Amino acid sequence: MATMLLWFFGVRVKAIGTPAHAPVLIVANHISWMDILALHCVRAMGFVAKAEIDRWPLFSYVARTGGTIFHQRGSHDSANDVAVLMAQRLRQGRRVAIFPEGGILPGTSIRVFHARMFRAAVEAPCPVQPVMVRYMHNGHRDDDVSFREGESMMMNLGRMLARPATEAEIHFLAPIDAVGKPRRALADAARAAVISSFEGRPGARVKTD
Repeated sequence: MATMLLWFFGVRVKAIGTPAHAPVLIVANHISWMDILALHCVRAMGFVAKAEIDRWPLFSYVARTGGTIFHQRGSHDSANDVAVLMAQRLRQGRRVAIFPEGGILPGTSIRVFHARMFRAAVEAPCPVQPVMVRYMHNGHRDDDVSFREGESMMMNLGRMLARPATEAEIHFLAPIDAVGKPRRALADAARAAVISSFEGRPGARVKTD
């Protein structure tokens, strides 16, 4: 389903690097709603996503099929429940994925990674694997896939349908050992790895099995 949806919007996925064996906490930068679909195309993983997605037609089905953990923004109780469920799934030997920037905003900069979202990896404990996501067109970064200032979800969907084809590059970077590490140190190390990869040259396709 994820591959079909991306094809419909003219997006193909290129995976670079090696996904770590589960259990692992996947932490990726967030550019577009297409990020979740692109990551699903490479490996099955359960995401932590805002509760609103559960009300989006079709996307809700994809999210629930993938085992998404829904979070009610601004709710302290919801945040605690999500952290407990994340750690539980990691202890069960599964992959859990988060976007530690906390959301999508216009612009190309990679914002601060929220340290609290790394709690589950420390408690499980399990490795943290940074993953860099970017979109490419004709050898150049295609930053226009993200939301424009004031653009709604429906406006973005319509614009994506009218755009030229693009390629989603998914870079699986070196895992970080979380044992005994402070959450802030893990967040900063993961962000630094993602920024370094994001600003680098386009990568070559490699086998991801």
